[in-house]
Amino acid sequence: MRHRAARGSGTFVGQRQVNGRTSEQLAQRRARMLEASPVGMVLVGARAAIKETNAAAVSMLGLERGASSLAPLGGRLLDPAQSVAIADTNLPWQRALRGESIHNLDLLLTLPDPAQRRLLTITAVPFEDPGACAPSALVMVVDRVQMLLRAPLPTPRRRRRAPLTG
Repeated sequence: MRHRAARGSGTFVGQRQVNGRTSEQLAQRRARMLEASPVGMVLVGARAAIKETNAAAVSMLGLERGASSLAPLGGRLLDPAQSVAIADTNLPWQRALRGESIHNLDLLLTLPDPAQRRLLTITAVPFEDPGACAPSALVMVVDRVQMLLRAPLPTPRRRRRAPLTG
């Protein structure tokens, strides 16, 4: 089955082309970018199913490698201002799957060991995946404490002293 592409972009057969790249090439490129990022990144599909994730996200969210869903995080994410668990329908990735963009939301992740609690900044946005027919969301996670520990300390500025006149 042959499809005619938009004028000037040529003809393609079989796989969908986006800007001259096949969806398979785009998926490979996306996977390389996910793994290289120090920011935790999770590509989520319907019902919080994990499509792709990187090692940073697995570590920050306390997930097992190969986890199939973000659903177990429900009830473990708290609003730090109110110390109340976020309802499953209001979790950032659920809202992004409904078309909302959530930027820089601070949440506290509770884990079985209280010493391992983490203050996370989460951004979740709708994601158009060329190879998928269902909505997706891209979730980016930053561990606030680790970010502060890695930030360079400000260097003190020396003040110029006025010359002493005698």
